[in-house]
Amino acid sequence: MDQEKIAWYKARIDAELARSERRETPDDCPQLPPLPMARYVDPHFYQLEQTHVFGKSWLYAAMESQLPEIGSYMLWDEAQFPVILVRGRDAKVRAFYNACSHRGGSLVSAPSGKTSAFACNFHCWTYDLDGRLKFVPEEYEFPGLDKKALGLRPLRCESFGNMIFVNRDPAAVPLREYIGELGDELDHFDFHRRIYVDTLYYDLDCNWKIALDAFAESYHIFRTHATTVAPMMDSRAGVTKMWKGGHSYMITPFRRGGAVYYDRGDTGDPRHEITRNENQSATLFPNMELFLMEESMSLLNFWPRGVDKTRFEGVVITLGDEITPAKRAQADQLIEQLGIVFPEDISNMGAVQRSAETGMLEMAQLGCLEKRLYQFNEEIDRKIGVENIPEHLRVQQVLGPYLL
Repeated sequence: MDQEKIAWYKARIDAELARSERRETPDDCPQLPPLPMARYVDPHFYQLEQTHVFGKSWLYAAMESQLPEIGSYMLWDEAQFPVILVRGRDAKVRAFYNACSHRGGSLVSAPSGKTSAFACNFHCWTYDLDGRLKFVPEEYEFPGLDKKALGLRPLRCESFGNMIFVNRDPAAVPLREYIGELGDELDHFDFHRRIYVDTLYYDLDCNWKIALDAFAESYHIFRTHATTVAPMMDSRAGVTKMWKGGHSYMITPFRRGGAVYYDRGDTGDPRHEITRNENQSATLFPNMELFLMEESMSLLNFWPRGVDKTRFEGVVITLGDEITPAKRAQADQLIEQLGIVFPEDISNMGAVQRSAETGMLEMAQLGCLEKRLYQFNEEIDRKIGVENIPEHLRVQQVLGPYLL
């Protein structure tokens, strides 16, 4: 982050703190219309999300360091369509559906490994690392077989720094264009130098949006995290940027003179003055929250497993070429802290799900500290197409004038 942007954020934080002291309504947020709670439980709306949001968006899959060598592969199925990620002979990472072109048998069953080729577990049709069909047993039994037309089915695979993303939509815009100006906001975190450390997993009994909502606003901090996060962060004075495409960025200031209970890292890099002194997070639409730190940080992904089921994945990455003992210790401290804070957030999700399922609450009323949630829902409707959504499930599009 350059000095001009740092100065802008510092001035905005001071202005927000002063505004909250005066108990004034912000001027960068309209009155938000009620949000239909049925969006969290309606099966038809859930299917629309799977088709138009998850079927056409860039989705985080892995870090480049998880595929360290030529032939390194991973089986990725968080989005409920099994995919093989593999580093080819040209060192490029590619993604293929884990389905043989013969009759759909699987090529990979192990979560990860290293190979020189993929052989189908059913009939041993064999493919090179770039997906080309190399070998068919008893090929003479397939008159007119065109092996060139029967390679593994690919899907789009691109990286932002060292973060690998996939997209099922062949017509999707390139990943960097999709991320847009949020990418410029994230550049000083040097994602091209980030490596994988560990992942925390939680299986939740709630809709994926309920899970994501819990991490996309600071309003809950003073209550939900009363003894953990609240003594560190001042939730009253968040500074938010929102962009077209559903992405957003938020800085929540640390309490002046407050304690920080874990090592956030300090490289001395002047670009990270804000990082060292405030808390930063970003939403990468549709299902990722990034909690941004100078060294170890966490990437939160929320994967639908059903209208009322979610796999919550907290990926921890760090900065550097290798995980030294010092980096491992610093990452472990973050993991320990996340293991305390995540359950606090999760503790609220079941009640929200039940309120939606039973109809006890038909509409949610969001405030300005929760405007990222409303922006996120507006973008879901745009991706689906408002005309495709039953009227009682739609959200009003009101934040357009406030998007960058």
